[in-house]
Amino acid sequence: MTLSLLAGGATLLSPLLRPGVNLGYRCWLLLIPAILLAGAVIGELIVTPSELWMTKLIGRNALHCLTIIPVLSVLPAVPLFLAMRHGAPGSPGLAGAVAALASAGISASLYASNCFDDSPLFVATWCPIATFVVTAAGYFAGRRFLR
Repeated sequence: MTLSLLAGGATLLSPLLRPGVNLGYRCWLLLIPAILLAGAVIGELIVTPSELWMTKLIGRNALHCLTIIPVLSVLPAVPLFLAMRHGAPGSPGLAGAVAALASAGISASLYASNCFDDSPLFVATWCPIATFVVTAAGYFAGRRFLR
């Protein structure tokens, strides 16, 4: 799921660097991570007894997820923003948000490879919150630095 988030964001980066380019079908690629995650959650809800749902949803590392993903996202976001400054994004905020989304995909993949809470319920709860924080920060950073 996290790698598909990275791939979806990365496919939008190049077109966003040119004004007036239609993103077209590429925007639909951002639905792939959500569809994969929804399928995994449905599968887990089917096979897991309902008394364990809340335990799997909360996990033990929610705070780590909410802090590590945004912190790790800074590392790939900085070079992406520096490279994007050489383009001419028609919507700097959107370009910054997509760069941050791709960065969140990278950091979430790194985090997921080391996290013991691998339940789809956990991932569907905490990773999107951390990704939203990173994407929102990227939107505002894009408006400021990619004009």
